[in-house]
Parts: sequence; structure tokens; C-alpha cells
Amino acid sequence: MSHTLHHTFVPLTDRAFFKLIGPDSARFLNGQITQDITLATHEQAVLTCVTNAKGKLQGVAFVRAFQDGYLIDCPLSLREDLFQRLDMYLIADDAELTDITGEMCMFHQFDTSDTTEGWASQRYGILGKDSLTRPAGEQATAQDLETMRILHRVPVWGAELNVDLLPPEARLEQAAISYSKGCYTGQEVISRIKSSGKVNQYLTAFELSSEITVPAHIPHPENPDGKPAGRVTSICFHEEKWIGLGFIHRKYSEQTHFSIATTEVNVLP
Repeated sequence: MSHTLHHTFVPLTDRAFFKLIGPDSARFLNGQITQDITLATHEQAVLTCVTNAKGKLQGVAFVRAFQDGYLIDCPLSLREDLFQRLDMYLIADDAELTDITGEMCMFHQFDTSDTTEGWASQRYGILGKDSLTRPAGEQATAQDLETMRILHRVPVWGAELNVDLLPPEARLEQAAISYSKGCYTGQEVISRIKSSGKVNQYLTAFELSSEITVPAHIPHPENPDGKPAGRVTSICFHEEKWIGLGFIHRKYSEQTHFSIATTEVNVLP
């Protein structure tokens, strides 16, 4: 990457912000998200998924304790849909959800030794901090941020993540799912996947011999006109190599080499 990211920050202008307050806030939110709400504190922001009854993604977000409730941030493209998804379940709960996008300015910084108040978080694969105060240092470039998250195999909404995906397919279990918390929408399906250990596809990192346009299907290795073996969803150029992120179907999980036209695609361990 072009410079040391530990001394940089990024304004989170591509995020929507919701505030949840009220005596039932914790209980309500814990019943809507895959993560354990007790981990979302005034010092720690946690990644979580929101799923439907079939366990499929309806959104991803970071949650942390804020004032007398919780502050939620999600991709800006999910602003309307995720707000409606959460708000529709607020029926008899003594809690209020408010869209405060535009009223909130948050930054993510990579220098965790900085004394600025904020919440520890891991947005790009390394520990950083979210804060409401603009940090010192240089603003990270979009290219550096994209490279960092691909190298650390961090899936994002609109590239790897979408409404057709089950969270374990994107390997979100460790970062965003609690298997010991109380019930939430979609829990039965996700718990069953954990028990079986099987999903139809897996988030995978690749090394490519040349640049390709993404998203790109990875052809069936023996039948190019058949159902694809997977797809590459993001790429970056790092240390003279093209590195990709995407998915491989379970049937080909033991195969390490594929081709997209004249581009060689090798699965990274």
C-alpha cells in the first residue's frame, strides 16, 4: 500500500446512522441481530448481521452503546431497507429508532494509541477506532482501504454481501455471529448450518495472473457452458500481484486452480 495506514483515518461518509433509545433497547436489538448485544459497549463497536427467517442477509451493521441507548451504522445503500426492517419489529417495545444520518459525522482511524474517545472496531481486518472527532493524520485513499480489506478477506455489502447470502457463506461466524445468545430472527437456520458444517459456497481469496473486470464468473473447470464453479467479486493490485476475493461452490472446495478466459485463478490458502 502507498503509505502506512496506522497514521491515517477515513471519514465514514458512506454510512447511514440510526439511534435506538428506550428501556427495551437492549432486549429488542438482541432479538434482531446475530451478535450478542452485551458486547456492544461504550468502548467497543461490534459487527453484526440482520437476517430474515430463512437466515439470509438483510443487512450488516456496526453497533455500539451510545449515550442512553445504541448507535448503529450500516452501508448508506441499506439506509432505507435496514431502517424499515428494524422498525417494523418495534411493536410493543418501549424503544424508539431514529434515522440520524446527516446529523452524525464519524471517523475511523487506524492509530489505536490515539487518546481520542471512541469505540474500538475492526472494519478493514485490523483493529482501529471509531470516533466522533476528526483524528490527526492523513486521510486514507479509497484504493488503500480496498486493498486492505481484500487482503484481510473482509466482505462488504454490494460486492460480496447481498440479500441472497447466508452469513456463514461469507465466513462471518467469528466476527458477527454469537451462537450462545438468545433467540433472533433467522437463528434456527444459522444454528443448523453450524451443526451440519455445510453451506453451498465459501468466501475465498484468489491470486490472478492478470486483471479482470469484476464481478466475473469462474467457469466450470470441465464444462465452461455449465453452472459456474464460483465468482470473483473484488480485486486489487498488491506487491506486483492481482489478488481477488469471491466465492467457490462447495463442490469445488478442494480444487485450487481455475481459469477465466486467459487469466489463471489460483485459490489462496
